[in-house]
Amino acid sequence: MPVTIETRKGTVTIDADDHLRSDTSLDALARLRSAFDKDGSVTAGNASGLNDGVAALVLMREADATRRGLVPLPRIASWATEGVVPSIMSTGPIPASQKALEKAGWTIADLDRVEANEAFAAQACAANAGMGWDPGYRQRQWRCHRPGSSYWRLWSTHSHYLGA
Repeated sequence: MPVTIETRKGTVTIDADDHLRSDTSLDALARLRSAFDKDGSVTAGNASGLNDGVAALVLMREADATRRGLVPLPRIASWATEGVVPSIMSTGPIPASQKALEKAGWTIADLDRVEANEAFAAQACAANAGMGWDPGYRQRQWRCHRPGSSYWRLWSTHSHYLGA
């Protein structure tokens, strides 16, 4: 759905995702300077971009959904948060996932499907190793998603995958 906005430079119509650039080439990517360290490897070509996204999720009691003629989707069985020191930030999902499994009384073997919300392949590798699951079996779908809409996109995908 096109959106037209007024900017200092004039009227702009946004009608497509602008995060992926069709004019990108390997040569252009190779010429990009490091973003942080002089000899670093993070550039504007391989780092997560700032982009727009939107998603909505309606949460309600099962009885309320039924009363409205809606089909209830899966329930939240467990959740957890956990902090890690910044130098090992990419491992944060591991203790949080372990805590959520413990609260639910589950093990990894009880899960039919796992999908990680990660922006970097290194984080996915750390989660696979730290959680001990087989990435080929458990994580069939690695996706890039816009910050802010990731969790609801995950919820919707899994709700429909599980046949809820």
